[in-house]
Amino acid sequence: QAGQPGLSVKAEGKQVSAWIGGKSDRLPMDITGGTAIRAAEQKQDLETWVEAGGVLLYPILIAGLVGTLFTLFKALHLFMQKRLGHKRKELFLDPAKSSDQVRMALSKITRCPGARVMEACFSSGDRPIEILDAMVEEKILTEQGKQERFLSIIGVLASIAPLLGLLGTVTGMISTFRAITIFGTGDPRMMSTGISEALVTTAAGLCVAVPTLLL
Repeated sequence: QAGQPGLSVKAEGKQVSAWIGGKSDRLPMDITGGTAIRAAEQKQDLETWVEAGGVLLYPILIAGLVGTLFTLFKALHLFMQKRLGHKRKELFLDPAKSSDQVRMALSKITRCPGARVMEACFSSGDRPIEILDAMVEEKILTEQGKQERFLSIIGVLASIAPLLGLLGTVTGMISTFRAITIFGTGDPRMMSTGISEALVTTAAGLCVAVPTLLL
């Protein structure tokens, strides 16, 4: 049986001695002529991975970075918003307070979309219920637009990333077929660059798109 590549000389010497003495059925040898050892010693670090992805990998990484920044910003913005708790609801349920007093108290509550909507209710005065309903609906749409701001940008980035990965796949396969046309299929290493670009960009695009779309 062939030994593991990358063993030290001392360890290999012990295995050879054990095989000669009949104590082991393992004989360390490299039938690949050093290729297996070089493959085991090769490290797939980030720089090598980015280099294999080609030029289109950079906009995919930029899309992922921008999407992450917008997501963190929106998460911070949403977590800073306040709700109308039971104590604050007592402000506009107290019959002893006038509409102006309730409206002034609601205007002092910051970062609370519900307070803005209720403030619109109390600013309508004695208008008919149809006008009050229209005012409240308009205020709800305004506050909803503020809460959903920049979410469309995150959605666009989530859609762009897999398309860039697909474009990288196409360009990588074009490079592969060009290498086959020039050098033939005798040396697979001539095709490795295009195949690496095709696979790495697709994987990077999906890795950026899936979490960004979920967020």
